Formats: sequence, C-alpha cells, structure tokens
Amino acid sequence: LSHAGRMRMEEGVRWHKRLQQEEQAAADFLAEVDRPRFEVSLAGTILLNGWCFELLGRVDQILSNKGRKILREVKTVSHPLPMPEEELRRIYPEYLAQLGAYQVLGALEGNGPLQTAASQLLFVDVESGMRQIVSGGDGARAAFDSQLQQLWKFCEARRAGRQRLFQTEIASPFDNPRPGQERIGEELHEASLASKY
Repeated sequence: LSHAGRMRMEEGVRWHKRLQQEEQAAADFLAEVDRPRFEVSLAGTILLNGWCFELLGRVDQILSNKGRKILREVKTVSHPLPMPEEELRRIYPEYLAQLGAYQVLGALEGNGPLQTAASQLLFVDVESGMRQIVSGGDGARAAFDSQLQQLWKFCEARRAGRQRLFQTEIASPFDNPRPGQERIGEELHEASLASKY
C-alpha cells in the first residue's frame, strides 16, 4: 500500500471504531436488551445453474430497530455529503452488491431475525464527519444477483474453454515419426492425466 492508501485505510478503521463506540453507548443509554453486534461473519453456499459458490463475509454492524434487525455496512468517502441517494448508488455499485451479499448470507444463516433483516449503507465523509444512510432495499439484492450472474458467466466461459482444450487434436507435422518420437504422444498424455491442472 502507498502511504496515502495506508493513511486512508487507517482513517477508515478509526471511523469504524468510533461508530461502534457510539452504537454501544446508545444501546447502554437506552438499556437495550438486543445489543448491537460488530464485525459479524456470515457464510453460506449458493447454488446457481450447476455451480456451487461458497461465500464468506463480515458485516460491519448488526443493529436492531423495534425488533427488526438491520445489516449495516460502513463506508468512508472523501467527498462532501449529503448527496442524492441515486448518485451514491451510481458511484458505488460494488458497495450495494456487497450489502446484497450480506442480505443473502443473512437469510441463509438459518437465523430467523436475519432472514428478514433490513440493510443500510452508512457513508461517512472523512473530512467533515457528515454521515448519510442509504437503504439497501431490493436494489442491494439486485446488485448482488447481477454480480453473481457475471461470476457464473465467467465460470461457464472457463469451463467451455477447458472443454475445448481437452477436445483439441494435434495433427502430427510428419507422416512418419523420427526415432524416439513414437512414445512422446503417450508420455504427454500420461503427464496430462497426472497433472492437477
């Protein structure tokens, strides 16, 4: 990482910790029974058109609001907030897809409250500290599904390429092999079968 990149990462970590402390303090003040959780790992397996995708992620915050869980991902940005929600969604589609992945993984967890969890992106302007919440809603799930389709297409293209490779027949450039070449084809075939690739 460059010096600027490292500084940016450290600033993001400071904001994550600060926001965790604020959520804990609010829960303490309100004497909430359902405590906020931070850096929660979510995992699951998604089957799509014959492919098995194993996903693992770590959502920044799991909060509660009137009994409903909220999956919240914190993103620090270096431009002024607030901005129109549509603009943030356009600039950061990958954040929306990540949030959609957490929605899917939460539903797969078998944990009742997470199956119907709402989702949010919490943007924080690192210069001013201004914050803006963008609801994930159906857009997050759609962004994830779109990304998953792209991954599936990539896997299918790789599989098709591998099949083409295995079906390739190489014609000998000579009618009669030179001495010692009779066994080369067999040896190459045996070596390819022994290879893990």
